[in-house]
Amino acid sequence: MTSSPSPYAMSRIYATATHIPSGEVTRTLGPFEPLHAARAAVVASVGQVLIWERLTTGAFSAEKYPLLWVVEERLAPGAGYPGGTCPKC
Repeated sequence: MTSSPSPYAMSRIYATATHIPSGEVTRTLGPFEPLHAARAAVVASVGQVLIWERLTTGAFSAEKYPLLWVVEERLAPGAGYPGGTCPKC
């Protein structure tokens, strides 16, 4: 017997491109599993190899000016909260 994972424990990995001069998020890719798939998708999108730096938060960042790409794990909307009680959702 297999059980499906709880929707409250699910997380997703996203890659976000931020325009460095303006700070505006210009593109979001995802969700992905695992982190490597997200980084590979960014490399395919940019069209060249990037040098990734691990951030203290566990996320990864790479700069291809004028964009800063960040790959991070995000909780699914409402994750960790019983149905309808998420303060941000």
